[in-house]
Amino acid sequence: EMSLSRTRIRLCELKFPELRFNSSFFEKFKTNDESMIDVSKNKISRRVDGLVSQVNPTPSTNPSLLLLSDSASELLGLTDLTTKHPMFPSIMTGSYLLPDVKYFASNYGGIQFGQWAGQLGDGRAINMGSITTNTQEPEKFLEVQLKGAGKTPFSRHADGRATLRSSIREFLCAESLYHLGVPTTRCLSVCETGEKVLRDPFYCGDVSFQSSAVVSRLSPSFLRFGTIELFSQRGRYDLILQIIIHVTKTHFPDIWKQQQQQETVKQQQETVKQQQETV
Repeated sequence: EMSLSRTRIRLCELKFPELRFNSSFFEKFKTNDESMIDVSKNKISRRVDGLVSQVNPTPSTNPSLLLLSDSASELLGLTDLTTKHPMFPSIMTGSYLLPDVKYFASNYGGIQFGQWAGQLGDGRAINMGSITTNTQEPEKFLEVQLKGAGKTPFSRHADGRATLRSSIREFLCAESLYHLGVPTTRCLSVCETGEKVLRDPFYCGDVSFQSSAVVSRLSPSFLRFGTIELFSQRGRYDLILQIIIHVTKTHFPDIWKQQQQQETVKQQQETVKQQQETV
């Protein structure tokens, strides 16, 4: 049986015309000192100064498609040519790397257990970039993220994987909320990895091996409020300004065109409004 590494070499010329990713976000915010990191040696928390870190997903032993959202596929303009291709599960688990895609994890901070926890970051989510949607509403493009695709520079002591049960739960909840009219991330697929991960499902010390999976998530943006909070704590106001300008130009183009001098205030007002509608 052909090994995965040899499979990558033999299939490197495969073309998937419906999977055209835009890597402009990564290219804009990558830093020269954040080269590809060997996450196999990532045993402790590592400070990352930049917003994004390039990292390749961890290959899965035996990827297989379990769940697929037809409406999300249609939104991305994906047909059976892609979703029924035998390599589709390998693509959506990160086991087969598309040649033009820049895979990366994002940096952010947050509050855990009631106190500021500092740097957190995408510990098991790896971004692929954005795809232009097949419709003008609600967004013209969606970012694709592989949750459970392996270790990143932010994984700390974790394995970067997600259990099958949590992946199915996210898929069902996200797609249900969307069809109920609640603004939320979407899910394109759930693919089993063919591997087991050690977990304590009831947090009682009774650990057991659980099936793992990768869920592909869709959103206009995976930027977090914690991104601004982290770099504010670090005094990186130059980077915060770049992020705000990027968000305004990309997600609020009308505001950017009308009043560039007040883009920060108006963008924040619109963000608050959208959060209110979500709640």
